[in-house]
Amino acid sequence: MIITLIIFILTSIILSIDDIRFFHIPLLLLYLGLLLMIISSFIFYRTLVCSSLIGMVLMPLFFCVVNCLSKKSIGLGDFQYSILCGFISGKNHFINTCILFSILVLVFYFVGKKRYIKNLRIPLVPYMFAGTIMNFLIVRFYTDYFIVS
Repeated sequence: MIITLIIFILTSIILSIDDIRFFHIPLLLLYLGLLLMIISSFIFYRTLVCSSLIGMVLMPLFFCVVNCLSKKSIGLGDFQYSILCGFISGKNHFINTCILFSILVLVFYFVGKKRYIKNLRIPLVPYMFAGTIMNFLIVRFYTDYFIVS
């Protein structure tokens, strides 16, 4: 899982920087990162591939629902980046990632709203990346220290 995670982190850092600076993410890099993640999972972690592929489908479905509820305010790049987050989270933990990401975005939104920023645009990729990494670290900490002990 570590190789797939490294590919995810490197891809996500570049995508986050582009999203913050330009509110646009390069889809070629996104799909190249996804392809490398899938290949590395097939080579090194065959038992996790099915869960990852299911998570890759479930996470964008969550964003479809959010997009419908939020007057279609989520960009296509953010929606497509959710495929990467779903793949790394898997079917068992994608909802935790969604919750953590949502909390981070809400905190940013209310801080920005307090500062009276009109037409606040939020680059979602950095928050989705942070939520995914937080979920990964929490799950690893929980399973390594509490379940195994």
